[in-house]
Amino acid sequence: LIITDVAQRIYHETKELPIYAVTEQEQDFLDYIERNSKMYLEDISTRLEHTIDNIMNNMDDTSKQFEFKARVTEALHLGSIHEIKLHFAKIIKKKKRIIVLIDNLDKSWRKDNKIRTLSRILLGLIGSAGRIVGEISVIKQKQININFNLIIFLRSDIFKGIIRYAREADKINPTWLTYDDHEIFFRIIEERFTILNSKEGIDLWNKYITTEIEEEKVKKYIMNRVLPRPRDIIFFFKKAQEIAVSRGHDMITSEDLVKTYNEYSTWVFSSLIVENGITIQQMEDFMYGLMGYNAVISYEDLVIIMKEAKIIDSESYDIEYFIDHVVSLSILGRETKIEQFVFEYDFKAEKKNKILNKRLKNRRFKIHKALHPYLEITSND
Repeated sequence: LIITDVAQRIYHETKELPIYAVTEQEQDFLDYIERNSKMYLEDISTRLEHTIDNIMNNMDDTSKQFEFKARVTEALHLGSIHEIKLHFAKIIKKKKRIIVLIDNLDKSWRKDNKIRTLSRILLGLIGSAGRIVGEISVIKQKQININFNLIIFLRSDIFKGIIRYAREADKINPTWLTYDDHEIFFRIIEERFTILNSKEGIDLWNKYITTEIEEEKVKKYIMNRVLPRPRDIIFFFKKAQEIAVSRGHDMITSEDLVKTYNEYSTWVFSSLIVENGITIQQMEDFMYGLMGYNAVISYEDLVIIMKEAKIIDSESYDIEYFIDHVVSLSILGRETKIEQFVFEYDFKAEKKNKILNKRLKNRRFKIHKALHPYLEITSND
């Protein structure tokens, strides 16, 4: 499917060229794609069905997994993959770089949508990534290498969920995107601001936004209240700009930021309800169960809220698993030392933080400031 997606994109780009600019090899490629339009030009779900039908029509009954895999590979390479690679070798220029980004894999990540099955599908995709790159990058028949990259974006909590089903988890080596460096995080906004204004060197922080709010430097104020994710910082600034413009302000004031913080908190609450491994209703009940609490909450209180939300309505449900889940979503931070709470933006620190938290006499957690306004959380800091 990924290879046919690449072919489809190259087809449309080539089709847009004027007739006189299309080479003989490119015309052969266009003719090939049009002859096999069901495989290359249909939407992805139709192509999936067509691919499976094509494989099954070339398969004999077999009970052994290694034989089944071998025959799948053979069925694919005797047909479309072999032919399209030969076309790639002829038409993709040496200097051309192809990058495929796979995103939005979290859309169906809900408990009622067969998490185990989804996990295996995503593991299959991750496990196949290297082979897919090899398939396109190296075309031995023509002794040609193509500069091809495949990037799969996946939420850390989903990765954590699927890795449990991996036979050899140590062989999966992801690159973690973290934004613990505040300056790098704010560059997301600075660069967008520069591009939108078509000017270099615009001083966003001194000219267009207040420098201090509630006796805090503006950058520190924002970082202490947003989840360190690109979409969050983008939402926060877009909302701040909208509020400032609607109020007729020439710059974003401290009052605008306070209003933005409240609206951002509502937005975060809604998004976190959807991003979960249980049902939306259970997650919503749990989140509302935090309403009006102190920012620091005990383990015992968490268990009570979970029971009220019917998340642990039976002994079979793992309490620690759900706590790990809400911590991975940054809803809660663990207390690792007395009065020291850590939010796990770094997946690799999870085990260490869990051990430190369990060794404390009274296990406690802290609700992230992003949720304080909406949940009317009482904060002591």
